[in-house]
Amino acid sequence: YNASKIEDAIETAVQLNKPYGLLGYSQGCANSLFCESRLNSGTPLQQSRLTSPNSYLVARCLLFSAANGSMHGPAMEEKIHRLIVMCEQFFKYQQGYCSRAFITFVLETLTNLMDSAAFQKVLIGGGGTFLHQGSRAFWREAQHMPSVPTCVLRGVLEEHTTPESLQMLSNLLTKHASSPLHDSQVHVYDAVGHPIYTLNRNSKIMKMTDMGGSIQRTHHW
Repeated sequence: YNASKIEDAIETAVQLNKPYGLLGYSQGCANSLFCESRLNSGTPLQQSRLTSPNSYLVARCLLFSAANGSMHGPAMEEKIHRLIVMCEQFFKYQQGYCSRAFITFVLETLTNLMDSAAFQKVLIGGGGTFLHQGSRAFWREAQHMPSVPTCVLRGVLEEHTTPESLQMLSNLLTKHASSPLHDSQVHVYDAVGHPIYTLNRNSKIMKMTDMGGSIQRTHHW
């Protein structure tokens, strides 16, 4: 869904005969890279959107990239599994105190919420690469342009400048990753412009085009 919106924006640039770049932030980095891959591996018309003489892809800029996943993803997945088990144990006990109509209403409401288009497109579809298995699946099939440079912006939090509102989130990621070298969302060694946990032809292309960048004293937000 998000990649299709980026594709619509590229189509606008093509109609204006203007060169363009891909700018991604956090999870948007994976979305923009997925859009490029989808065009590059698509029909001749789709491929022309990347290489036409007047309108073509000139650069990628990835800000605090989460395309290689985040430790928050697997940690949250484990917590959700525990929460489901706790809720099941709680509601089993409550069944003796609630009517069948109320129980049915609660279950149907939860089912409709998780089956809704917005939930699937935004939370599930857009956040898949936060999990390492989602990231590996994306990079395994990705196809990117070998002539397009990639610049990145990475950040590392410092204890004496961490905003109070990010202290808990920062400490969680430090605990999960066993390292304080992160921006509260993504580890500094993961926030690069090429795949870290996948080695194939495309990963070599992306590593070759990755210009890198200095690590900034800042946070993800």
